[in-house]
Amino acid sequence: MSDNILNLAKSFKDMTELQAYCDSQYKLIIDLSKKINKLEQEKKSLEETLLKNNLNSSPLLDLSTELSNEEVVCMVQLKLLKEISDRGSLTLEETRKFEIFTKILQIIHSNKKNNGEVLNKVKDDELLSLIEKK
Repeated sequence: MSDNILNLAKSFKDMTELQAYCDSQYKLIIDLSKKINKLEQEKKSLEETLLKNNLNSSPLLDLSTELSNEEVVCMVQLKLLKEISDRGSLTLEETRKFEIFTKILQIIHSNKKNNGEVLNKVKDDELLSLIEKK
């Protein structure tokens, strides 16, 4: 290895050229070390966030039950909003979405109780009226 260093040193015309080369290599090492440290910190932060949110351990919703498409959409969206609220407060738009999805589920469940049968769809007019109320 010392032979490689000697051969490298001999390939430069003078000491200033060798010094410039060494300085550039040193700067490159420093820059790469900073990038490595930054990426390691980012990786650690993302791992902590993943563990904190426990995203990989539980599905958003158990789809094995007999639910209408509307119920599934509402429940998935409510679950996502809950995860957002666990990390911080909801925005005004998110709270409106929460209210809309909750009302839709309430309508679906009350219609199921009233009719004694499973409904596959909520009337479009009811959904539109809920959205327009926001």
